[in-house]
Amino acid sequence: MSTHPDPPVQRALEKLRALSADAEARYWAEAREKAIKDEVSLLEEAREEVARKAATRYTGKPRAICCASASCQTRRSRRSPR
Repeated sequence: MSTHPDPPVQRALEKLRALSADAEARYWAEAREKAIKDEVSLLEEAREEVARKAATRYTGKPRAICCASASCQTRRSRRSPR
């Protein structure tokens, strides 16, 4: 890692170097990252399931749903203007 002229950035880089060298800290950081990704996946699956159930409930039959993601461009483009 390179040096930086600003003291706060330099301290952050030093701390990053120390944490990167610690195997246990790396293990727990990776475990935390995996847990966060797993939680996001579960929430997305739950949203999709709710969307499928809602589509079936209001139409009486299953309806194709692209996805339940708020960031989905296809879903946004299909929304009717208000």
